Amino acid sequence: MIKPPPKSFAASVRAVLSDTICAGVIALVAFSLLVSIGDLVKGSSAAKGSRREIIGSVIEDVGLVGF
Repeated sequence: MIKPPPKSFAASVRAVLSDTICAGVIALVAFSLLVSIGDLVKGSSAAKGSRREIIGSVIEDVGLVGF
């Protein structure tokens, strides 16, 4: 039997992202990572009101708004 040619990577990604649930899960994971990274950056700050704490808060807020 002759096998059909394999799909390109772009075609495979397009097929996966066309599924609404899969795209939603990918977005959920991305925003969850932003919240986690923002919390880690904010938590590693030694001084209250430091630039690192402010950046961590902004990253965490972007992740929370994405939910």
